[in-house]
Amino acid sequence: MDWAGTVRVAEVVRGSRLADIGRTTNVQLTATAPEGARAGAPAQITLTNWDLRPVDGALRVMPGTGVMLDPDSFDVESLPTGQQRTYSGTITGYEPPDVAAPELELALQDTRYRVPLEQPPPTPVGLFDFDDGTTQGWQAGAHVTAVAAVTSFANGPRLPYEGSHALGATGARVSAGAPRTVELRPAEPLDLSAAHEVAVFLNSYGGAPGATGYEATVTLHAGADQVTVTLPYAPNRWNELVLPVAGWPGRSAVDRIEVGMRALGTDTEWAGQFQIDSVGYYDRPRR
Repeated sequence: MDWAGTVRVAEVVRGSRLADIGRTTNVQLTATAPEGARAGAPAQITLTNWDLRPVDGALRVMPGTGVMLDPDSFDVESLPTGQQRTYSGTITGYEPPDVAAPELELALQDTRYRVPLEQPPPTPVGLFDFDDGTTQGWQAGAHVTAVAAVTSFANGPRLPYEGSHALGATGARVSAGAPRTVELRPAEPLDLSAAHEVAVFLNSYGGAPGATGYEATVTLHAGADQVTVTLPYAPNRWNELVLPVAGWPGRSAVDRIEVGMRALGTDTEWAGQFQIDSVGYYDRPRR
């Protein structure tokens, strides 16, 4: 039977003694990797005691989440109520099931805790920004007649994504559905073994007659091997194109990068132009 009654509490008093349950239960644990979570990086665990009794015992790092520290145990001696302490270590093992959301498994007084390992957002490592006023080795590819470092362009938002220049590509007057590409063939292969995601910002003209949308493609080559991603994008604005490469063996010897775009739903001739900027990579995933 359902019931919608009311419970009233007349008075709350603090007991004269604590129930003897043999452990401190009301604690808070947080963990951070201030330089990013990876093997060899520093990590910190902060323990806050919200219980009515002091905290004593060993705070241990358990192997259940694939993240281990050195040391893997910290002595907690009489942490008073309302106080906190921070314990520092070094990440020695780093194989979390989800690298975008790593956790520590901690044990204190026979209770285990799953604690998110917080870290600052990754900073992109820049490869090509065109801000020296050159194409930095990039060349025209399929259905592109010319490339140049540009400070502005006719389509929105009219300015580079970052800095003073972007790479502008002039498309040939061919079918709007034909890919237009720019490419880089470095003199020596690029070692991107530290990369988790490669990122390129792309912008283009809109207005292809009859177009139902636009898509962009980023491809990395290493000899006969390649990895690629094709994504929809919006013209007249900068779009970040992200290519995951963490599991690709060829990332340590990239000998060609190709970036391109095309219109969808139309074969009408169109001399559209596009731009790329801020080509780089992230050394760990972003949430």
